Amino acid sequence: MARKTTGNVRIGPISFLVLISVIMLAVMAVLCLTTARASYVMADRQTTTVTNTYALDTVGQRMVAQVDAGLATQRAAEASLEDALAYLNANAGLLSSTALRNSGTDGLTATASVQNNQVLLTVSASEGRMLSAVLTINENLTYSITDWKMSVTQEQTQESLWSGDGAK
Repeated sequence: MARKTTGNVRIGPISFLVLISVIMLAVMAVLCLTTARASYVMADRQTTTVTNTYALDTVGQRMVAQVDAGLATQRAAEASLEDALAYLNANAGLLSSTALRNSGTDGLTATASVQNNQVLLTVSASEGRMLSAVLTINENLTYSITDWKMSVTQEQTQESLWSGDGAK
């Protein structure tokens, strides 16, 4: 007697457990890849931000050092506050260009201006970060830093965390 076989596949409990385990492993693998890509993008963004922040701060500090050197020259010449401010105003362009040239970083712009008894320093990066500093010049031709602020001047572009076929 021949036995008739039917086309039904019987799945036992062990086969069902293996099937569920394989599906869960596949889902976990996709989640792991997505998380790794997102972590890479965030780390890259953080690296760029920190690098630009330090570059802005370095140029700002160099500009402050040049203001300090200019004031030291004026103190040695026993100049008045008005003469020292006029000297700083006349050399404001040189102040920013020298600081940028010595920074070795591309994509930065710097400006310096004198208003009343304050020197206003601004250093900007092409990616949107900006350093604003205000130095107040005292009667004895010393300075105090009254403001040193890092800010973002434009909206940051959103990067895609997933670059698969469905990403636009």
